[in-house]
Amino acid sequence: MLQLMHEYELSVSGVCFRYKKSSSFQLQDINLHIGTGVHGLLGPNGAGKTTLMRILAGIKRPTSGQLALGEISSEDANFRSSWQRKVGYLPQDAHWFGSFTVSDFLEYFARLRRVPRTAIVAKIDDLLAKFDLLECRNGKLSDLSGGQLQRAMICQALVHDPDFLILDEPTATLDPLQRIQLKSLIKELGKSRIVLFSTHLIEDIVECADSVIVLARGETLWDGGPCALQDIGRAVSGEDAVSATQLAEAGFVELLSRT
Repeated sequence: MLQLMHEYELSVSGVCFRYKKSSSFQLQDINLHIGTGVHGLLGPNGAGKTTLMRILAGIKRPTSGQLALGEISSEDANFRSSWQRKVGYLPQDAHWFGSFTVSDFLEYFARLRRVPRTAIVAKIDDLLAKFDLLECRNGKLSDLSGGQLQRAMICQALVHDPDFLILDEPTATLDPLQRIQLKSLIKELGKSRIVLFSTHLIEDIVECADSVIVLARGETLWDGGPCALQDIGRAVSGEDAVSATQLAEAGFVELLSRT
């Protein structure tokens, strides 16, 4: 069974990033402190969202700054391997060999993430049941619907029961019903671990997130709750009768206008 609760806090302190051949920073002085729950990451294209997520997933190394998750710190000698065992990551537009069956795909990632061999079958069974994929166990990835494939990709990020789950644009390619189902799953996952997801759909933030982080030009522009973002929108629009999503959109636009 999946672990019930992960009592960790993610700490990001002064993280900066720039490519070796670039004279300017893509991320500059990012500071975050988030715990169990669902945290939405908003920002225009080029704001640095995917770069930040890849750093948090342990794929990119920051140019400077520190990361910590529980007792694991970026100052540790074996940081990268320890960190990646605690983190699950769904990249945007993830692509894998379509000839993999769902079961083989999950077993591959379980072994890669050092799940004990005696626990792999039970882990896979639990995830397939939780994500309504039992009937797809022996189906090829190339034969899955968009919603099934996205759920399978989230399963690979969860197969080692991580404390911190990172989802880059998880609802972007889904139809409305699939988005509703996935948002429900994201909220459920946030009850037992840290979940950070990026999106361009503010509706997803309003419906899923406990907190919102807004990036712009590689910097943290704002950090607060969805209701606080709606309050900013209400203050500038003067509208009380519009939807929560419209108020949050107005708040987001107002924040960007201040940069």
